[in-house]
Amino acid sequence: MKKLIHRIDRLVNRLSIHNKIILLYIFCVIAPLVLLDGVIFYSFYRAEQNDRQHEMEEVKTSIEYTLQTAIVDSMKILNSIDTSSEINDFLKERYETPVDFYTARMKIMENNLVNVEFGGNISTLTIYAENPTIINGGVFKQYSEAKEQPWYDEAIRSGEKYGLYAGYRSPMLYSASPYRRIVLVRRLEYYIRGNETRFAVADLDYSALDRKLRSIQNSYHYYVSEKNGKILFSNDGLQSYTQDFAVRDPDDHYDYVSEIEIYNQKLTISLIRTDFTFFEGFLSRVPVILLVLFLSIAFPVILLYFLDRSFTKRLEALSKAFENYNIEDLKPVGPIDGNDEISSLMRGYNRMQEHSAQLIQTIYKDKIERQEMDLARQNAELLALQSQINPHFLFNTMESIRMHSIIKEEQETADMIEQLAVLTRQNINWKSDLTTIAEEIGFIESYLKLQKYRFGDRLQYKIELAEDCGDFRLPRLTMVTFVENACIHGAEQNRNVTWIFVRIFKKEESLVIEVEDTGGGMDRDQVEEILDKMKNGTIEGLKSGKHVGITNACLRLNMMTGNRTGYHLESEESVGTFLSLRIPLDVLSVDMTDREEENE
Repeated sequence: MKKLIHRIDRLVNRLSIHNKIILLYIFCVIAPLVLLDGVIFYSFYRAEQNDRQHEMEEVKTSIEYTLQTAIVDSMKILNSIDTSSEINDFLKERYETPVDFYTARMKIMENNLVNVEFGGNISTLTIYAENPTIINGGVFKQYSEAKEQPWYDEAIRSGEKYGLYAGYRSPMLYSASPYRRIVLVRRLEYYIRGNETRFAVADLDYSALDRKLRSIQNSYHYYVSEKNGKILFSNDGLQSYTQDFAVRDPDDHYDYVSEIEIYNQKLTISLIRTDFTFFEGFLSRVPVILLVLFLSIAFPVILLYFLDRSFTKRLEALSKAFENYNIEDLKPVGPIDGNDEISSLMRGYNRMQEHSAQLIQTIYKDKIERQEMDLARQNAELLALQSQINPHFLFNTMESIRMHSIIKEEQETADMIEQLAVLTRQNINWKSDLTTIAEEIGFIESYLKLQKYRFGDRLQYKIELAEDCGDFRLPRLTMVTFVENACIHGAEQNRNVTWIFVRIFKKEESLVIEVEDTGGGMDRDQVEEILDKMKNGTIEGLKSGKHVGITNACLRLNMMTGNRTGYHLESEESVGTFLSLRIPLDVLSVDMTDREEENE
């Protein structure tokens, strides 16, 4: 990587300032602007697509509402026929003579029980019943007549209560041409007992419904078709209600397709845009596009021209000043215009030329200061060597006390001194700031054993270390700092038994360290303060004297991981505290011993 960076530096340094500015303009202005313009044009396109989609959904909703309204209103009439006791009695009655039948039918019609003038949605209404005394004609017909209808087989096969069917009807007496037919079929079951079958069939007024659909203002060709592709309604001008239903070509492309279901009949509404293209929408935004192009290309080119002149003209003057003279023969450059960095550089050059003698003298002074710093460093190393004498004396003294306690059979005192020696040695043997987690766990156990001498059975602990985590290295005395905080601030504030749990394991490419206690806990403000110290602690912050241990440990962890350590802290007063640290494994997998040797 260093070789690659060096080669790039050499290549860039060979270019003139003018060419560097051109490259800067191309890669940092032109390329981003081309990308930005592409994003803008795409945004235009997406905005237009969204507008079209919204408009088509509105057209589809209008068509669906018109169909639903006409068909549902018609079905209400058929439902009222099904629940009418008078019509049921009329259909069930066995008439002795045709006169009796016509008399009863006139009564039904006079009572307006069967009315086909409901908002113009129904053109004809027919009721089929299994009653041999009914005389075919008008509204009421024999059930055998229903079997001749094109919808009958489908209605019987489906077994559904409702049905919507489309067909093509032969010419009527009053019409010279055939016409399209859409019927709504309703089984009459409310009063039926046994196997008798009745149907109420409403012929929808196709032409009226077609006019309602065509009155919907939109700029699309719409097609309402059945699942088999038969087109029931369309406004493309190529179909007439006096012609047979056309069938949709499966290869045709539609701008919008949606399915609806009305009384067990699935219908498809398809739309094709007729008076709009994306190019037209693009043209409508030409002024905005031209303004964007000017601001993104023309204006930067003009600005680049003057910036190039500002850089190259003055830098050439500086280059000529150094070109033909030795350091002793440097001459001032001028005139100097402006207050930017190049002007400051030119003024600095003139000051350098005026004070060259003072500069040489300053070099000598710097050399003397460096020598003094080397002497100070050597003195510090001597003091460090001298400071190692006292710890060895301290260890020998503590060992003598421990052996004396064992001789006097004061085993508890001997154990305490032994644990204290472990802690002291860990603090003093600080050749490297890093230690393995296994060694840190041993240090934690020694610390907790000492604390149990203080708190007795009020302090209990449990340490869980995954087998594959013991060899990872961490800054020395980091984990024990968190355990110490849990012990002191947890157990000291809790008169009951305090448990401390330490868990170290791997999870999702991270090393997880958890320290939990069941002590006194903290309020929300304390949690936020400590969490801020952990994430954002600085060396200057250590001078505050508050939370120094935790700040120090987290600061070293952040320095080791490049601020990639994750912290999570929860606490509740009188309940306890939970602390979790997540350290990326790729940081810990580096050979930290080699890194320490490089730092030394």
